[in-house]
Amino acid sequence: MSHVKRALVAAIVAVGFVAQPAAAQSAQKWSIQGSLFSSTLIGDNPIFANVEPGAGFEVQIRWTPSLFSLGAGFQWTTHKQNLLADQPDVINDPNTTLNGFFVEPRYVILVGSNTVAPYFSGRVSFLRQTTTADFRTTNGPVTLNASADGINFNAGGGLLFRLGSRVNLDVGATYGFSQFGDFVTVVDGQEFDRAGSSSGQNLALRLGLALGL
Repeated sequence: MSHVKRALVAAIVAVGFVAQPAAAQSAQKWSIQGSLFSSTLIGDNPIFANVEPGAGFEVQIRWTPSLFSLGAGFQWTTHKQNLLADQPDVINDPNTTLNGFFVEPRYVILVGSNTVAPYFSGRVSFLRQTTTADFRTTNGPVTLNASADGINFNAGGGLLFRLGSRVNLDVGATYGFSQFGDFVTVVDGQEFDRAGSSSGQNLALRLGLALGL
């Protein structure tokens, strides 16, 4: 076999080896994904400890040039809030939402399969935590809104399952650090109180379907 033929065969083998796991995550360079999503705040401070695990959704668009890919999107979850559970004048159960944008780099691990691919991932989320509650006063019902902006730094991974030439199932989880700024409480449009910043941990879980474009 000539040197040219050997080089050509080696190149074909190399391309096939690299393309195989890349196809397991996405056969197309661009994809969109919708997911069932769960987020949990973990910490001892009241802003974290009184927020129960929540469920919601996540949507993202992902660029996949190789084994490395980069996704960006929006997440939203709703949570029960026990911060005011001991207040007899509360009319309804307080509700908390966490929503915002995220960036998620990912790197697929070579396992020699066209149907399944484990991956490592990071995640940076820019979120707003908002709590709403109605309660009774001597002047009648009032609405309380409390909110704070924060950021999450997570790391984790997951598994990708190829369901078709353009469809993949994504099961993933990340865990990391959370930091929220001042928690501002507004009652009927007027700022009522301002708590300090808070920090803790968070856990994010995802089950989604990705569609190659």
